[in-house]
Formats: sequence, C-alpha cells, structure tokens
Amino acid sequence: MNKMNQKGIVVLLIVLGLLLIFGSFYWFELRPTKIRQECSWVKHTDEAIPAKPAMSEEELRVKGIIKDDCKGSGYVSIFSESFEEICERNNKQTIEEYKTDRPAVPAKDWYSKASEKQYDFCIKEKGLVR
Repeated sequence: MNKMNQKGIVVLLIVLGLLLIFGSFYWFELRPTKIRQECSWVKHTDEAIPAKPAMSEEELRVKGIIKDDCKGSGYVSIFSESFEEICERNNKQTIEEYKTDRPAVPAKDWYSKASEKQYDFCIKEKGLVR
C-alpha cells in the first residue's frame, strides 16, 4: 500500500468513528430527552366557534329558527309546563341570543401536564423504558 491509500483509510476511519460517536449521542441522549419532553405534556384543542350574525325576530321566523306556531296538543311536562309555555320560552331565549352578532372564535390549542399514566404510556409507545 502506498502512503496515499493509508491516509485515505485513516480519514475514512476517523469520519466513521465521528459518525458513530455522534449517532450514539443522538440515539442515547438527545432522542430520549426529546421524547420525555414531548410526553410530559398533553395537547388539548378548544373547537372553533362559527360567527353568528345578528337577526331580528322576523328574520328568525323566516329562516325557521324559531317556531311560528306554539299551539300544541295540550301536552304538559313533568314540571307542570305546557308545550306552549316551553315553546314560547325557547323562542324568547333564541331571540335574545340573536340580538347581537357573535364573531368567529378560532380553534385554540393548549397543553396540560400529563398524568403519570399518560406519561408512562407515551414513553412506552415511543420505545423508551422508564
């Protein structure tokens, strides 16, 4: 072997050794640390709420959101309210809700600390042993 081949082999061995050291460091130090950090928190999502335009009583009746006819069959609930009273109360509540418009609320993500069970499950699922 000539000197040039020996230098090339030495450089190759040094590069392979460095790759082995950095790969081991990632696999046994950085990766487990990242997994433990991710498993410490649980992600929750609050659903988005669509916008609701303000509407008058007439608009609500036209769109069928409130009932025009609250005359029932004389049905009485266990709370001694007639169908008509319940219907009228629901209509009034709906009219109040639609008096002002509501802007859209986007979905929101938030995190809470994972319980011991959730943490253990996540760690095992990702291949780490506690």
